[in-house]
This record gives sequence, C-alpha cells and structure tokens, in this order.
Amino acid sequence: MANLGKGSLQQDISCTHDGIMVVKNEQDVTEALEIMKAVRNDDTHVKRGIDNNRLHIGWVPDFLIHKWTKQGYDFDRMSMREICAKMKLEGYEHFLSSDKQLAR
Repeated sequence: MANLGKGSLQQDISCTHDGIMVVKNEQDVTEALEIMKAVRNDDTHVKRGIDNNRLHIGWVPDFLIHKWTKQGYDFDRMSMREICAKMKLEGYEHFLSSDKQLAR
C-alpha cells in the first residue's frame, strides 16, 4: 500500500500587523482519499485481511490527531473502536477502509 503519511501536516505561523500570532495548519490528503476509496471498493480487501490475520481498517491523518489532541483526547490511549466511532461521528469515515463494525 502507498505511504498514506506522505501528505504531512504543514504549519504556517505569522503575525498580524497588530501583533496577533496566527497559526494555520493544513494537510493535503487528496492521494490518501483516493487510495482509501479504492480499498473500500475492493470486495476482496476484508477477506484478504482475515486470511492474513491482519486487516487495514483505515488511516488517521495527522491533522485529525492534532485536532483531537487540542480537544484533550489522548490518541495513544484510544482503542481502535473509539477511533473509528469518533471518525464516523465527525464525518471522517472516508478515511476508513470499510463501513463494517469491528468485532467485540
């Protein structure tokens, strides 16, 4: 699979004329979205993952980790189930490789 982290988070810091600092974060996720769409549309993806005892379930972009960290979430302590649910709740399900639920 391609390197989905290729579009890393870019940060631009500037000051306005009245001395206010402005921090702008952005990340180009175009290629990653195209890859994830292809994976979602691949009918054999889940079966191959089960056969190999390893299933790629999605990609969490840097901007989303940054956003959640600023909101007080500890991404490293979140379960995959919590991450997937939060992504769906916030409208980022297009970064998941399937719409299937994780087994309990």
